[in-house]
Formats: sequence, C-alpha cells, structure tokens
Amino acid sequence: MAEVQMGQMAISKSSDDQVKQLAQRIVDDHTKANVALKTLAESKKVSFPSNTANDAQKQSDSLKAMKGTSFDQAWSKAMVKDHQDAIKMFTDEGKQTKDTDIQQFVKTTLPTLKSHLESAQKLAAVPDARDKAMDQTMKSMGAAMDSTPATAPAPAAVGAKH
Repeated sequence: MAEVQMGQMAISKSSDDQVKQLAQRIVDDHTKANVALKTLAESKKVSFPSNTANDAQKQSDSLKAMKGTSFDQAWSKAMVKDHQDAIKMFTDEGKQTKDTDIQQFVKTTLPTLKSHLESAQKLAAVPDARDKAMDQTMKSMGAAMDSTPATAPAPAAVGAKH
C-alpha cells in the first residue's frame, strides 16, 4: 500500500517523464497485487492491514518536502530500497510457507517486483551517470586547454610600431 501512495506522489510531483511512467506502473501493479493479497488474506481468514507503516509515513513526509531532481532522485532510491526489501520478504516467505496459494501469489508477484526494482535502479543511477559524464567532459576540456599552444600574439604586440 505504501508503494501505491508513493507512486501517486511521484505522478503528481515529478517533472521527469521516466519517473512518472515508473510511478504509474508501480501504482497499477501494486494496486492489482494489493487486491489479490486482500482476497487471499480474506480466504485464509487473516486480517489485512489497512494503514501504512510508521517508517513508510516518515519516508513519505520527507519526500513531500522535496522538489525537482532532488525529489526524483530520493523517490527513485526509496523505490530501490523498498523493492529490495519486498523481494527479500517475498522470497523468504515463498521458501518458508507450505500454503500453495501463498506460494502461487509469491511466484506471480516476484517478477513484477524485480521489474520495478530494475527500473528504479536505472532511474536512481541516471544523475550519477550524468555527473560522471560531465566530470569527464570537464577534465577533457581542461586537458585540451592546457595542451593547446598559445599561438596568438600578445595583446601589446598587436598594432605596435617598431
């Protein structure tokens, strides 16, 4: 449920189309998974929590205060961590449970979580890649300028009569 709220926040706050596209996928996929999980929980007579965890609320509150690329970067990194945690939890539960319905839910949900993780990792890496490319360009320009011979006459020599 937290991912749905975080996705909705990114859709409304982000100015990056790639972030918005991933956020929409997360909202759609997690909404569908939440419905399936709620149905599964009800069939097993297990309660399904309707509120978000305290940590997720703190994370959401901190993101609300951000804007622009700072928001996009923090949101992408949060999605990486959240999906890594979810994948670990699903994998562990899938191995431990004897319930075939839960095993099936895990089996059908894990590929989607892994896809979200991969997309979030790519988004989280983009600014770092841009920074490295810019640093490399600046170094190259600096090296080129340092090695360029000064062939132009000194300003005092231009137009001077001897």
